[in-house]
Amino acid sequence: MAIIGKDSFYIMSLYFLTFKLGSCLLNSVFRVNLNPAELMAPAHNILLYVYFVIIGVWGPLALIGVWRMLMDVVKLIVRKI
Repeated sequence: MAIIGKDSFYIMSLYFLTFKLGSCLLNSVFRVNLNPAELMAPAHNILLYVYFVIIGVWGPLALIGVWRMLMDVVKLIVRKI
């Protein structure tokens, strides 16, 4: 929970990007027709809630984690030079 609070700015800024990427992935690769516009309450599809949590929250956190790992690798390479 502390990670989500610490990175809430990044989650908000990457939210739309990960939703678009997740929608494209679900629609093209898995042939699932989930429309994020149907997330308004009361939603009758539980998959939309799962989609919201995985893509909307954990997606930005994963992107942030990858970015930070890449920056650490770049810092190590620059220090060796």
